[in-house]
Amino acid sequence: MLFFYDKPGFDEGLGAFIFGNPPILGMIVLVYFLIGAVLSIWSYKNARKRNMKYKAWLIAILLTGFIGFLVYMTIRDPLVSERI
Repeated sequence: MLFFYDKPGFDEGLGAFIFGNPPILGMIVLVYFLIGAVLSIWSYKNARKRNMKYKAWLIAILLTGFIGFLVYMTIRDPLVSERI
């Protein structure tokens, strides 16, 4: 059985560069988690402004990443306007 990397034309140079080089792989993983942390903090603050369960959204987006952020963006409550 042939796998996709056994087929002619597959360039394994990039895969060997990323997965064979621990600092590069570490930076990719670090950037992934930093983006998740930024999205979590932003959604925490935004959910707090909207009187939603902000702690639950923080945990959910930390665990699920960008998919959880997309779910939050689609089902978030409207912004509560202040009247003076």
